[in-house]
Amino acid sequence: MLLLSSFGLGNLSFFIPVASASTDVKAMVSGGYNHVLALKSDGTVWAWGDNTNGQLGDGTSEGQQPSPRQVYDADGDPLTDIVKVVAGGDHSMALRSDGTLWEWGGWVRSDNQMENILSPRQVSLPKVKDMATGGLFCLALLEDGTVWGWVKNDWGQMATGVSGLLVSFYSTPVKVVGPLGIGDLTDVVKLVSSDSSPVTRILCGHREE
Repeated sequence: MLLLSSFGLGNLSFFIPVASASTDVKAMVSGGYNHVLALKSDGTVWAWGDNTNGQLGDGTSEGQQPSPRQVYDADGDPLTDIVKVVAGGDHSMALRSDGTLWEWGGWVRSDNQMENILSPRQVSLPKVKDMATGGLFCLALLEDGTVWGWVKNDWGQMATGVSGLLVSFYSTPVKVVGPLGIGDLTDVVKLVSSDSSPVTRILCGHREE
């Protein structure tokens, strides 16, 4: 596997091979600000890079890890049956085949102080189909086509119809509203996100447009 990397050489970046007997990555790779998640074809998750906020999910917040580490849950069992991983700014998310969603790493609490979640914890949402994450916010698409978001809302990323000037964060998932703030956003089939802005794809006339 090749990953784009830089070694303090100004703006010069180049690809280097990442090889390990324990990281036969065939499924997907996702990069955050300074950490990387890798999903293996066997459904296990591996992580490396910056871990100061627990974003590697190994139960610690040790500075940096230059080699892959497997992600474990709070009981010390490997995180398994994962079908998708996304790395946010300083946090991580994983979607399990049973529709449960898991999160870990650095989060913003209601007092705007960071709370480090060192091991994956389940998000209180039923039957998640897809998810996306930005620098400090998360989105989940449920099987019923609705979208839910949580954490930072300083720019209105949560699309709750409430300005980020009034409500700048949500500690638990809230439902995304429809256009012009009417009803709920529904029939969504895909989530994509940048550092600070989410994007959704909507099912129109039974075709993805």
